[in-house]
Amino acid sequence: MATSVKKNSLPSSLISSLNQVLISRQHTVDRQSTNSSSLPSHPRNVEEHSDCSKPLLLITNGEGIDSPGLTFLVQALLSDGRFTLHVCAPQSSVPTSSH
Repeated sequence: MATSVKKNSLPSSLISSLNQVLISRQHTVDRQSTNSSSLPSHPRNVEEHSDCSKPLLLITNGEGIDSPGLTFLVQALLSDGRFTLHVCAPQSSVPTSSH
């Protein structure tokens, strides 16, 4: 039986950096849960409109928040209603900052 192996197209340095971030976040969560065990628990501030059942999409663009492509994409995804969107884009076009 043959199995297909998909080659990872991400650079190994990026994967390593992402792993380090995830590990450090886990350590932070572990320390917070240990420290907070003696403190009274308070509910986290959660936006009322956030829906945990929907996938969260982060849309970025270096061409500015008002670029036609970004506007079209965001409108299409919002009209679909299946996603929670977060958009990160500069006020104006700065294409060299995304390199």
